[in-house]
Amino acid sequence: MKTKNLQNAVATSPLNGVYQFDVNQDRLASIQSYDNEWNREFLSHVSATYPYTMSPESSKIVSEVAQEISRYLKTQTDNHQTWSVYADSGNYYDKLLNRVSIPDTIEPIIFNIDSIVDHLTRISKRSLLIRSFFAGAGIAEKSLMARINQAHIDNVTLITTDVSIDAISYAIANFQVWNQQLPELEKYTVFCVLGCNIPSALLETSNTVIFQIADAVSAVIEEGSSYPNIKYDVLLLDNGLPYVPTEAAEVIFDTALQHVGKDGLFIAILGLDEKVYVDINPLYQFSQILISLFGVDLKDLYSKKYKYSTPYNYHHRYDFRILDDDQIVIDKVISVGAAKIYSWIGSLMKRGQLGDAVKVIKTIKQATRLSTAKDNVLTTPWKSHLQLESIIHKYNLQYQIIASPITPETYGWYYDNQHRIFKNSSGQIIERTQGDRHFRLIDPVVLRITQILVSPEP
Repeated sequence: MKTKNLQNAVATSPLNGVYQFDVNQDRLASIQSYDNEWNREFLSHVSATYPYTMSPESSKIVSEVAQEISRYLKTQTDNHQTWSVYADSGNYYDKLLNRVSIPDTIEPIIFNIDSIVDHLTRISKRSLLIRSFFAGAGIAEKSLMARINQAHIDNVTLITTDVSIDAISYAIANFQVWNQQLPELEKYTVFCVLGCNIPSALLETSNTVIFQIADAVSAVIEEGSSYPNIKYDVLLLDNGLPYVPTEAAEVIFDTALQHVGKDGLFIAILGLDEKVYVDINPLYQFSQILISLFGVDLKDLYSKKYKYSTPYNYHHRYDFRILDDDQIVIDKVISVGAAKIYSWIGSLMKRGQLGDAVKVIKTIKQATRLSTAKDNVLTTPWKSHLQLESIIHKYNLQYQIIASPITPETYGWYYDNQHRIFKNSSGQIIERTQGDRHFRLIDPVVLRITQILVSPEP
C-alpha cells in the first residue's frame, strides 16, 4: 500500500489503479467553521432542509483540494481527458460547487434525490446498488448519499463515472469534506478507480462509494461483461446526457435495462435544455433587493405573478428574449428561490453587512453562469426521454412515468397517447418529437427532469 501526503489531502493506493483520498484535518476544520458561520444566515433565509450546505469560502477550499487531487491523478495516467465549456471563462467545476446555495439550481436535483430515497425506503431491506454517470462535481451524488444517511438506509454501494479527471477530483473532494465529518460508524468507504475495470473486492464492500474515471460507454459495457449478474436499483444521470450523442445514451440505457434490480430500476435524469441562457439584468436584481429593503414581502408579491409550474413544483415566471435560431435569454426570474435570495441580500444590507451581501451576490452570479453550457448541448432532455422509453419498449418492460421533461397540461395541451401527438382544445397538433421546441418557446425551463420506475421482469 502506497501513501503520499499531499498539501491538502492524503492519497493512498491500496490496489493497482485504485486510490483513496482523505482531506487533511486542518482543511476540514476551516470548512466546518466557515459553514457554521454561513448557516447562521442560510438556514433561516433560504432553507434548513437541503441535503447539505456549503459556504463560498468552503467551495474555494474544496476547489484547492480537488485541483491537488487532479494533479496527483494525472501523474498516475497518460489519459488526461477533461471537459471545457465553450464561451465560458473560469473553472466550470468551481461554479458547480456554488449551485447548492441557489434554490433555482439545486432544487431540481433535490427533487430527483428525494424521489430516489422515497423509492429505496419502500423496497426490501438488502444490499442496494446505485449506478451514476457524469459525476460533474458530485453535487447529485453527495446530495443522494446525504439523504440516504438521513433516512438511515444501510448497505448501499454507489458507483459514479466521469471521463474527466478534473470532474472526479472535484466530486471526491466535495464528497469527502462531508463524509469525513460523519460519525465514524456512518462514514462511507471511498475509492477512486482509474479505468473501466472495477475490482470485485470493492463491489463486495458495503457502504461504499466508487468514483470511476472512465468513458461512460466503455465503463458500462465492461461492467456488464465482467459482472453479468450485477443488478441496479437506481440509475442516476444528472446533467450529463445533454452533452453526449444519442449513441452513447443508447448504450447506457440498453445495458442498464438488462440489469434491472429485483425491486425494479428507478431512473432519474436531469438535463440542461438547449439554447437557453440565464443572464439576469443587474438593474432588475437591484430593484428587487431595494424593494425588499422597504419591507415588501417578495415571496407574497411573487406568488401573485407565477405563470407556470414544473413537476418539482417550481412555480415561476420568466421574462425572456427569443433571438436568432430560437436562442433564448432569460433576464428576469420570478420564483420562490429568487424571492428568498433577494430578501436575504436586502436583510444583510439593512443590517449594514455589505460584505456579506456582496458575497451572496457573487455566489448567485457563479451559479447562474452554469447556463453557458447550453453551447455544448447535443441532445435535449426530451429527446433522451423519448429514447429511454423506446428502449424500455424494446425489452417489453413495464414502467411508470413519474415525471416528464415536458408537461403539456401546464400550457393547456394534452398528450394523445393513441396517435402519439400533442393537442390543445382548439384542435392544434404538435408532433411528439417537436414538443420540446414548441413548449420551450412558451416557457424556457432551464433544467428538465425525467423519472421512470421500470418494473422487474416477472
